[in-house]
Amino acid sequence: DDVLRPCDAIDAGFFRWVANPDRLVGYDARLHMPHFADENNGSNKDAAPVDEKLRKFEYGYKSATEKYNRYSLTLPRYCFVHRDYLDLYMSYMPEPILERVEEKFECEDIALSFFVSVLTNGAPPLLADFWASKALIKLYSPAAISKTSGHKTVRDQCIEDFLIMLGLRTGQKLKLV
Repeated sequence: DDVLRPCDAIDAGFFRWVANPDRLVGYDARLHMPHFADENNGSNKDAAPVDEKLRKFEYGYKSATEKYNRYSLTLPRYCFVHRDYLDLYMSYMPEPILERVEEKFECEDIALSFFVSVLTNGAPPLLADFWASKALIKLYSPAAISKTSGHKTVRDQCIEDFLIMLGLRTGQKLKLV
């Protein structure tokens, strides 16, 4: 990927995962958040209250994660996850999600984070220690996925669709057969 981390930072994430092998442990926090804009030119000032069950969700970049001090996803470029989750992902992930990830590669992290959260009763991924998350060298990448046209729109739609398909909007449980 486009990031390098020192070995001691990778070790910190690994030790967090060893202590919590049922969880996804990552370094790069992101979030899904309610979309607050209405039809009035994107402003929510004086907007009528929206029923939470009807509110759409959108992808929050690192800046939103830091602003709200919350997260619900982690990027998989550096993460630890039990291999059983990968087997379950390939065997039990709803087919429309797998097809979307294959079609729109920039949604694989959303799918994995949400799927493991479903399997752990809604628990979000854990993060490596703060210092380990900040210890990185960002490499130049002229073909970064996040810089492509429409990237945010695609991620917003994946957030909304995956929440519905995995039952996270309604509280229903994903049934593993």
